[in-house]
Amino acid sequence: MSMRNLQYWIGLLILAGCLSCNRPAPAPDSPTNDSVPPPELAMEMETTAEPVVPLRALPPGFVLDSAFSVDTATDHHTTLYFPQSQTDTKLNAQIRAYCEAEGAKNLPDTPREEYDNSEFSMWLISIEQRGDLLSMLFQDQSFYSGGAHYNHGYDALNIDLPIHRQLAFEDLMRFIGNKERIAFCEFVNGQNQKSPPITPEMLKLNLDFVISGELLQLCFDDFDLEPSRAILAVPLDDARAYMTARAIKILKL
Repeated sequence: MSMRNLQYWIGLLILAGCLSCNRPAPAPDSPTNDSVPPPELAMEMETTAEPVVPLRALPPGFVLDSAFSVDTATDHHTTLYFPQSQTDTKLNAQIRAYCEAEGAKNLPDTPREEYDNSEFSMWLISIEQRGDLLSMLFQDQSFYSGGAHYNHGYDALNIDLPIHRQLAFEDLMRFIGNKERIAFCEFVNGQNQKSPPITPEMLKLNLDFVISGELLQLCFDDFDLEPSRAILAVPLDDARAYMTARAIKILKL
């Protein structure tokens, strides 16, 4: 290549570089259009809600009933699933009143304008008759707008059928003093060694319990145990030593 041609090509390269350097850069806040748009990321919110699956295989003579309501003042939705007897109307009224009372406890105090919505669901998960006692266990969950998660718990209803009277934990257990409470805790903890131990302070007079087969089940859902919900079971025959005479008679132990 002659010297003249070489000088010509070098000049072209220098000119191209100058044109590139003098091109104005886009303003920092100016919009730009990419040839390939970025993919959209699907963000799914996790939920702690549990499926509302009520027990449907009920004992002979019982059917599953339900009730739904909306409190317009607070936009609060209540869903209840409960058993009903095909023959005992007084028992039916007692069961329904108990479930509706539990629902009423969860009505928010805040006016609707300050809440998007809230909800409470309660559904039957077990029902069993032992002697003269009809023992029912419900699961519940509630949610309030602005809350981080759903709250879950248990509700137990035990009814002395001949007199249609509710049997509470204080009617079931014979606790005269703290010594008896300590002994019962040691008994329960010995039967449930894989669970956190319970203490006498946790044996509240209104503690939820349920009879399931040959077991007495104690239901804790007030954050005394980890996880916050737990059912601790003990053999019914062994628990007899701690029961009142009335409970022993009702259960026909």
